[in-house]
Amino acid sequence: MTANPAPVVLVAHDRLMPGASLANRLRELGYAPRVVGALGELPAAAREPGPLFALVDLEWDAGDVMLALRGLRAEAATAHLPVLAFAGQPEESVREAALAAGATLVAAGDAVGRQLPQLI
Repeated sequence: MTANPAPVVLVAHDRLMPGASLANRLRELGYAPRVVGALGELPAAAREPGPLFALVDLEWDAGDVMLALRGLRAEAATAHLPVLAFAGQPEESVREAALAAGATLVAAGDAVGRQLPQLI
């Protein structure tokens, strides 16, 4: 009997921390993180079979993360995907903008790392 493949979780970030540590924590929990290193790659990665949800960093040096979130919600093939967005300490305006753009939940990056099993 073959083992079931690990569930896929998208991790979209361009900062080493906390993005890489979240990917490592997901591996420890038995998930298969698929790192997305450019916002333009997020829709295609979300259309691939299998992602359970996406962890999306709100702090990018290049690209418009809110546009990427809106794009996920606009496509029928990706609109269902839960998106947990995170930032260092997101200001209320950033949190509101991310939720309006399509994030399911917005949290501080360190909180996501500490509470990842409970959030899943």
